[in-house]
Amino acid sequence: MKRLPKAIFLAALLSTCAASFAPAHAQVMSARRLGMGGAPVPGCGPGADGVNVAYHSVPRPAHGCRAISLPIGVIPVLQDPPVLDPEDPDFNAFELANLLMNVPWNWSLDAPTAPSGDIGVSIGRNSLAVNLGDVGKVLPRDADEYAVVARLPVLAIGYRRMFVGVSPLVHAENSLALNSPLQSALIDAEPFQPTTRYEVTDDAIGQVAAQGLLGWSQPLWRSSPDPRQSRTGLYAGVRARLIRGLAYADAQSAAGFTTADTLFGDDAVDVDYRARLRTATPQQGGFGHGLDAGLVIVAGRTEIGLAANDLATQLRWKVRERIVARDTLTGDLVETTVADGVPFTSTIPATGQITVTTRLAGFLFAGAATRDALGRTTSCAGVERWLGHLALRAGVARDLQNQTQTSGGIGLRLGRFGLDAAVATHSRNLTHERATELGAGFALYH
Repeated sequence: MKRLPKAIFLAALLSTCAASFAPAHAQVMSARRLGMGGAPVPGCGPGADGVNVAYHSVPRPAHGCRAISLPIGVIPVLQDPPVLDPEDPDFNAFELANLLMNVPWNWSLDAPTAPSGDIGVSIGRNSLAVNLGDVGKVLPRDADEYAVVARLPVLAIGYRRMFVGVSPLVHAENSLALNSPLQSALIDAEPFQPTTRYEVTDDAIGQVAAQGLLGWSQPLWRSSPDPRQSRTGLYAGVRARLIRGLAYADAQSAAGFTTADTLFGDDAVDVDYRARLRTATPQQGGFGHGLDAGLVIVAGRTEIGLAANDLATQLRWKVRERIVARDTLTGDLVETTVADGVPFTSTIPATGQITVTTRLAGFLFAGAATRDALGRTTSCAGVERWLGHLALRAGVARDLQNQTQTSGGIGLRLGRFGLDAAVATHSRNLTHERATELGAGFALYH
């Protein structure tokens, strides 16, 4: 029985680390946006066309720019790469998990503190309690859920109001949960109880596809036919997606054990494991469809954008269904194919975003509220002020952990060329501890 809490804890920790590939609050690559809390800036790189299709027909502002982010975060990783071998004495699972949660694009200025403290084990007559210390804070008390829909850069060409393009699409979801008795034992350090089921469950979905895009965007109304005189108007756009599935996998798994009426009896208590899997390869991928819609209102120096993406998005597959279970006699995991070539339709969750920008008294104010694939909302806001060739920036963001993050940055413009740098806080780590990152990049002004 002594090895059981450790086995369940390791299973839960590994699942937590696997779930952490998606950050709690999306990482911002653009140094200008990073300094403004992550708020999208019209006419300055990511955050417009890719999210709101209506921006394809909105004239670029007279003093816009194109941001080019620099991956300075890879420098310290290359200088001191993480140890990947679990048998190596320098292997650090928490350091590796935190690195996976933060793509090394921006430079990490301070690393989150790894959970520390001694692990205590109390053994008495028919009694066992485990105190994991700070490590227990990593384990989820409620279901630990994440979902990400990555719309990678689009290669597009257009003619008048129409455009076509291609782009990869990645969708991943995960939900990890410990049942109440296991939470009490590992998080609250309460004693293990006889005749009690201790279990951790994990549900995961991942799919990759290639998509062809056919879009339309045009002004519904404009105050002036010449955009050089005025950008004021109402702009709309839609984007149809023809999707070809490349890979799919989902799994519903559970691992646990049930204690006997005597904790330290003669009969061993075995950890059981069972998972149901569905997978599909590129040859088993079919076609699907989806729709994006956007609206942009420009009134003088103010812009309001409304975007809804992946509306009614579905993909068809021919999946292989399998069961993986632990053999109670040998202890080995046994995989059994239940069916092959089963028709299956997957979905991509819809997401939405509202953006607002305005220029007032020499300041640029920008803000956004984003609804993710699980229906959760994050928000951010920022301000920029140019003083000659120098820009000062500041921002604030509210992440999925309901923590407030702050940022600041500067920009230097020399003709059409510029340099940007920003520092921002975040909590993209296992313990949700506040950390700081540095971003840098170039800007090409027009």
